[in-house]
Amino acid sequence: MDALPLHPAVVHLPLGLAVLMPLLAAGFAWAAWTGRVGVNVRVFLAQPSLASVGSMTVKAPQAWAVKEAADREAQGGRGRREVPTSSARFEVSVPATAAITQPYFLEQPRQGDN
Repeated sequence: MDALPLHPAVVHLPLGLAVLMPLLAAGFAWAAWTGRVGVNVRVFLAQPSLASVGSMTVKAPQAWAVKEAADREAQGGRGRREVPTSSARFEVSVPATAAITQPYFLEQPRQGDN
């Protein structure tokens, strides 16, 4: 009657979530408040000798601002085994007047919907 294997799941997991959730919520709130979000673009080539990456960009609507930022995870980072062939980091600023995202097929009223 050993209850020890259940202890980590019952005690440690909720404690970890109690620490992480406010940090994640603060990060999401900051991104929503400032209207800025970081975008990482990473390219993985199985055989880099067969192709090369000329440049990387982020396409965004006209009113949005996209600027290149310092690449902080050029070598994979955060415990990842994969190392990208090429990577870039961008900061995207979304204006407060931007339309809410929706699927392209809902941008126009559908026929037959009443």
